[in-house]
Amino acid sequence: MDPNERNRNDERPLGDERRREEVSRLVAGLAHGFNNLLTVIQGNADLLLGYLEDGDPAHEEVHEILDAAERATRLTRSLLAFGRSESLRLERIDLNEALHRLQPGIQAALGDGVALELCLPPGPLWVHADRSFARQALFELVKNARDALPEGGTFRIEGDRVRVDPDEEEGVWGLPPGDWVVVSYSDSGEGMAPKVLDRSVDAFFSTKEGRSGLGLSTVDGLLAQSGGVLRIESSPGEGTTVRTCLPDASTGIGARTNEPGPNETPSGS
Repeated sequence: MDPNERNRNDERPLGDERRREEVSRLVAGLAHGFNNLLTVIQGNADLLLGYLEDGDPAHEEVHEILDAAERATRLTRSLLAFGRSESLRLERIDLNEALHRLQPGIQAALGDGVALELCLPPGPLWVHADRSFARQALFELVKNARDALPEGGTFRIEGDRVRVDPDEEEGVWGLPPGDWVVVSYSDSGEGMAPKVLDRSVDAFFSTKEGRSGLGLSTVDGLLAQSGGVLRIESSPGEGTTVRTCLPDASTGIGARTNEPGPNETPSGS
């Protein structure tokens, strides 16, 4: 596709963006409250385990409580990421090295019927990101690709550095001027109809039964907190390409914490 083609999500009316911000704040507030309740549940379940004798049949039930609480905790982290109020520890990461290291796990998650193609430049792709959340975002995209390829196909990951000059009217993929690291995730699936693409990053929207609908919205929120943006291109019969775009961190060393702003609630409060 033409890299100067605007993303369909960039054409949303301003009112839609305001509503999204309001929903983000509401979801983040609910997630914080839910997280506090989970802390109490997990703490008391751990305490209860200490009172039980070895071999007590109640062990199984308490472990089921803890397993459910752990799943709920992961969902809460996705909600916080969508609400863009999760505190991230940003560090300088080479995405090239990280993707090569995770290649076996990506292939395992895709399954035997999907061919993985990794097309990355020889040099490093430095960005500032939270390592654990970057991994979460990656595997959210892998899950989406697997769902799009029930009969098998190809999943291609490409990475490169992109410079957007100030005199470019629309920029590459609608990016602001500057140096960017862009990683594209493309599947050879059926693609999305325009009305589905328009809602693809909306929270709780999913075309798959049993899915939370937080996959792409979580990726979008995590990228935003790292100074990045998400770009999605898809057409029926032509597959889907998701681009994660982060500022190039080729210069600069060190780690920093992306703490919530003055109007946000710290994680876990």
